[in-house]
Amino acid sequence: MLNNKIAIVLVTFNRLDKLKIALECYENQSYPLREMIVVDNCSTDGTDKFLNRWRDQKGKFERKVLTLTENTGGAGGFGAGMDYLLDEVKNGKSSADWIMVSDDDAFPTPDAIDKLISYYGGLCEKEQKKIAVLSSKVLNHGTPHLAHRSRVKRNALRVQFVGVSESEYSKDAFELDLFSYVGSMIKIVALQQVGTTRRDLFIYGDDNEHSLRLKTYGKLICVPASVYNHDTPGVETRKVGWHNYYNRRNQLFILKKYFPKRYLVVRIAKRYILDISVISKYNREEKKLFKTAQDDAMAERLGRHPIYKPGFQIREG
Repeated sequence: MLNNKIAIVLVTFNRLDKLKIALECYENQSYPLREMIVVDNCSTDGTDKFLNRWRDQKGKFERKVLTLTENTGGAGGFGAGMDYLLDEVKNGKSSADWIMVSDDDAFPTPDAIDKLISYYGGLCEKEQKKIAVLSSKVLNHGTPHLAHRSRVKRNALRVQFVGVSESEYSKDAFELDLFSYVGSMIKIVALQQVGTTRRDLFIYGDDNEHSLRLKTYGKLICVPASVYNHDTPGVETRKVGWHNYYNRRNQLFILKKYFPKRYLVVRIAKRYILDISVISKYNREEKKLFKTAQDDAMAERLGRHPIYKPGFQIREG
């Protein structure tokens, strides 16, 4: 079954050099694409001027650009792109069957999308209908980046999101509980059923939350023969700042919304001791950040925080 119509939603912010590489990778796909929507998350590095030229140039697929008036985080960017495409489908302006989502620093190999569709086409119609998402293997400097494809592990008191082991990537395909927005292809009908990205999560965990909803529609499958190269640096040590706030807030919000209460109670108790209590290693301002993240998660105060904006860091001393 090789007549699936695919649209790309790619979110970019201030990485013009990488964006150019990513766009070329999609032009070179062996599987014909229908359209690409590039969401510019209010870049300040000349991306807007480049995309205006790119949009008007002839390519192998229809080119569209959404330029946002503020940085809405990854969640806002992906949500805007998906919502735009769903509106196009609803109004008869797009015939896409799938949305492939990814960042500007993720580069598909020439047959990446072809491999996903070939796997899907090799299934019987009954099995095809059970699938909501097809994901590629993500490589970081040649090594599988395991955190992008995960499963939910739980016991009586603890729940964890654990990356699938490297050994499973030798299989033709395997099932997931969670996927990242790097090289994942989502059925339009699944999005119509469960909705698109929760934009109010802003950044971090938005793809995990979406995964849990999409899994209620159908299976999430990784096809290792399909490969995306993710051009990201290794793990870096950063001062406590905005990224800690959104990570902590959104993790707790997801636990509160989708899992039994005992998991949330145990997680809050642990994080209180390690991050907020008198025995915590953090200073007063850092403790305040973690406490705010916890309180906001419990009250479901989401969106972009007025203080903990991107770039915010707590100074030493």
